[in-house]
Amino acid sequence: MSVGIVGAGVIGLSIGFELAEAGHDVTVFDAGQAGGSASAMNAGWVAPFLSTPRAAPGILKDALGGLKKTEGPLKFQLRPDIGFAGWGARFLISSSRRRSARTTTALHALATHAPRHFDGSSEFWV
Repeated sequence: MSVGIVGAGVIGLSIGFELAEAGHDVTVFDAGQAGGSASAMNAGWVAPFLSTPRAAPGILKDALGGLKKTEGPLKFQLRPDIGFAGWGARFLISSSRRRSARTTTALHALATHAPRHFDGSSEFWV
């Protein structure tokens, strides 16, 4: 199957790589340089030293502590929202030591091997 992907950021290239590995004919299109937009900023960093997931042990304590700070990174108004409550519950479950360790291992593996596919030399890059 031939697949076209619009956007050569970390997500577009990751999807393109996986599809190419699965045997698909992949073309990635981007108006600029690979990784030049959101992926060039903190939105798409792929680096081994940034492998710890947000859902990690202690996150609830950190988040609640952040609510007390007027200049902290966490600012929101609490209100009843069943969708947010469900998301929050899944996030907390994902914050277990076992799941966090498994996610950290996976993110580290991705970040370690990603640069060789991100320089534009991969066969699916246009």
